[in-house]
Amino acid sequence: MLPPNKSEAQAIAKELLGIELESADTVPVSPAFFTRYNEVFCHSNFRDAVVEIDSPVLTSHGDVLRCARILKGNPAMSHNEFMRLTFANCNRAATSEEKKHATKAIVSAAFMINCASKDYCSEGFSSDTAMRVRWEGDQGFSEFVEQAFIGRTLVDRAPEQEAMKKRALAHRGSLKAWNKDRVLKVFHQTMFLQAQLKRAKDVDLEIGFEESLKLGILSSRLLLETLVSIHCVLFPVVDIGNRRSMRLLKRLIRKEGFDPEATWFDFVRPIPEDFRLHLYDAVKRPRPANSLVAWFERRTSERNALTVAILGLFLAVLFGPFTLVVGILQLVVAWLSWKYPSS
Repeated sequence: MLPPNKSEAQAIAKELLGIELESADTVPVSPAFFTRYNEVFCHSNFRDAVVEIDSPVLTSHGDVLRCARILKGNPAMSHNEFMRLTFANCNRAATSEEKKHATKAIVSAAFMINCASKDYCSEGFSSDTAMRVRWEGDQGFSEFVEQAFIGRTLVDRAPEQEAMKKRALAHRGSLKAWNKDRVLKVFHQTMFLQAQLKRAKDVDLEIGFEESLKLGILSSRLLLETLVSIHCVLFPVVDIGNRRSMRLLKRLIRKEGFDPEATWFDFVRPIPEDFRLHLYDAVKRPRPANSLVAWFERRTSERNALTVAILGLFLAVLFGPFTLVVGILQLVVAWLSWKYPSS
């Protein structure tokens, strides 16, 4: 598939970002988003050797948008049902793997989610630095998204645990600090986050995943937390005169392909008063790097520090007079040595 032309880019921006371009001649917004889109669907544009031996499952950008609309309109649809409905009119008998690959690409373009990351790991793989997920065949899409961002253990609990799920969502988000190797993976598509928030800026932050997906967006709280974490914690460009953060951000844009729109902050909606930045806490109070540092930190708490201070004061009072006596004796010995020098 070739990269989209101007009119196709206009349709993509309207459907996936909710952005109305004034005309087809307008330069597409969010170059980082379209770079990601082209990486997913236009492999020949990214130095890959592509040899088409048959018609692909997705033949045009219109097919991509049609499939994305089906997914947004039926977020409770299972993986198998989505593939059956979406590729029913395919011009040839596509294999199951081809359909799965096309589905993965559609989900990645519409919601920036990898719905098959578990397929690229061996059985029994476990890691402290990443969570592998997969949209199962009989699993609804909204259920998959909820489990991907909240976790299976909380989803499977009784409905009265809804508050726990919401608190867990605040811990997870799209940013995750890994204390083991000190690596932070950043979702830098700020234009995508802002565009998604603008599509539902009047929607309650606590709206469920299924209702959010029907609007064509991820959870509003998830989007807002990610955006605030980028602009208030990682790169606090909201602070006037914070040139260091701005220089770092511009360097990442120039060398690492970060979204150029990240230099402009727009939270779209007010930040709740009870908003807690767990990532901010992790930055200000990082976990110890090793067991030795952890041992010192455990013994340097405020209570222990007060105990040590009191003990030091007691020892100073105890040894102070003794030190004074020793000093006087030294003075006497020095005077005697001066007064009666040895022959």
